[in-house]
Amino acid sequence: MKYFQNYSRLLISYLTPERIFAFPALGKIHTLLMTIICFGGEKRFLSSLKKLGKIDRLTISGRMIHEALFNSRGKIRLKLLNEIKVSSKNLSSFESKLFSDNELERALNQLKQENFARIGSISHLPLFKNLLKLCDLPVYSSNTKLSLLEEDNKLLLKEHPDPSLDFIWNAQSELLWDNDSFRDILEDSFWSTISDKFFLGDSKITGFNMWHSFPHNKESNSPENWHRDANDGLFFIKFFVLLSDVTLENGPTAFIPVPIEDLPLKFLTGRRYSDAEIEKFCTRRGIKPHYATGKAGTIYVGDTRGLHRGTPVLSDHRALINFRVSIDHLFGVDNSEKYNIPMAKFKSPEKFSIF
Repeated sequence: MKYFQNYSRLLISYLTPERIFAFPALGKIHTLLMTIICFGGEKRFLSSLKKLGKIDRLTISGRMIHEALFNSRGKIRLKLLNEIKVSSKNLSSFESKLFSDNELERALNQLKQENFARIGSISHLPLFKNLLKLCDLPVYSSNTKLSLLEEDNKLLLKEHPDPSLDFIWNAQSELLWDNDSFRDILEDSFWSTISDKFFLGDSKITGFNMWHSFPHNKESNSPENWHRDANDGLFFIKFFVLLSDVTLENGPTAFIPVPIEDLPLKFLTGRRYSDAEIEKFCTRRGIKPHYATGKAGTIYVGDTRGLHRGTPVLSDHRALINFRVSIDHLFGVDNSEKYNIPMAKFKSPEKFSIF
């Protein structure tokens, strides 16, 4: 079997998004090869977890998690959930300073039904104005991140994004934490109120970033094609804060309102999916995508384990903060990103897993 799996990995490398989009029948071959590749993935993941007790990004890869989930069609999550018992007393019960209980309850219900919910907008004007200063942070190109390292392993940053060189520019994560408003948002309880109840577990922030998106000639493997975040963990959702007005013209995130458990096997493979494939699926289900549009200051949440994409930016640009929340630590899985941030800067360090 190992021989067939290695051979399948070699073959699947030739099934690029461009080729599958041009010849849709290749998508079925891709699914078949993934079935071979992921054979035994659930067993490998569970045995690693049992053997090591605790596994992190150094001992387990996102690919191993993806193969385990694909192999079990996601049912491995149910197995793990049955192993933990969470009391409602342990779930987040602190009052949010940004949103009312009614707003959070409505968002939670919508998230469960549609994989997406618009929570509301930041009404505190001084906080919002200070947050917009993040748009002026130095940035690095997403395409050339690895080639921008100096000898001392620091990113070579540009003062401003240059759309002629790249269409996505990221701010250095450590610099975000120097902004008081950014810290206030992440230390508010609105996200844990939603995520704790969504996953029935004590959730933690496991990563965050901020980026600018610009118009470009669409690349088939870019986040602007339909996909699932297949390698980010077992249980996670993502929160987004708009730093610019977002309309249908400048790249709103689009979500397909179908629970992960109801997705056909081909949508669990981890590849990119064409507009034609998604339109056909939506027509059969009688559904339409939801678009995360809104004014600057709007906060929304998405279950990006489901089908979604960043729609192409046609005009202007989009600036956005994103942070990921997970309960994977309850199962001994630490898939969090680590940053060089002093713990002393945190009021509630127990709600973060990023040191």
